[in-house]
Amino acid sequence: MISLSVNKPPRDWTDRDIEQAFVQLGTWAFEFRKVETLAPLRDRPATRHAFAVVFGAGDGTATTSRSFDISASDIQTVRQLAKQIQASASGVELDVFLAALAEAGSHAAATERREVREMGSTSHPRSLRRQRQRGSCDLHAGALSRD
Repeated sequence: MISLSVNKPPRDWTDRDIEQAFVQLGTWAFEFRKVETLAPLRDRPATRHAFAVVFGAGDGTATTSRSFDISASDIQTVRQLAKQIQASASGVELDVFLAALAEAGSHAAATERREVREMGSTSHPRSLRRQRQRGSCDLHAGALSRD
């Protein structure tokens, strides 16, 4: 892999080549992750809006990679929330804004993973969250019970 990434045979490597190889391998891994994330978005029904995100702070926190779709009935809520977020970040540099979105998404993903683990459920977390929002289910002592 090192030879491929620096385009040199092992006998010609220098210390700098090894460092450069690690950078290149990291870049390839990231690009692969992006392609892998976008792959499930193909052939989605036209009535849904598909999204894919990959984010991680690189500070030891887990990288989140997720693809999902939103129904047409939810897109207005998505747009309203996006406007609120943009308004609250008015005047903020784009990189800082995107980092804040990634940080918020990372916290939300960690919370969802923790909730699923605590429930011991095999149900999809999004389904459980929507059921809770509609009041159609309650969580009691780690078990899901319907109203």
